[in-house]
Amino acid sequence: MLRLPRLVGTREAAVDLLDEQAVPRDLRHADVIVFCDDLATGSASFADELVRQVLAERHGGHLVLVGAPQLFWARVCESAERRGVPHRVTQKSAAEVTR
Repeated sequence: MLRLPRLVGTREAAVDLLDEQAVPRDLRHADVIVFCDDLATGSASFADELVRQVLAERHGGHLVLVGAPQLFWARVCESAERRGVPHRVTQKSAAEVTR
């Protein structure tokens, strides 16, 4: 589980946030739920690095965004499409996931 702050902007910030929130370096195909309800805006580079880190570098199964603003969700989808993993990103409501 990961919670995004109000503003996210750089690739380095994505890596730092994963480390600060103790997301394991090897996820072994686990789903990573990202709560975005506090997020106001997130850059394309942050979204791309989040997808890269979770799905490629840390071997996560799925990246699940909860409460993401539409623009950030679109950026995550674009990144997943470029990386050939669009089927591994999903968006859910808070009611659909357990915190």
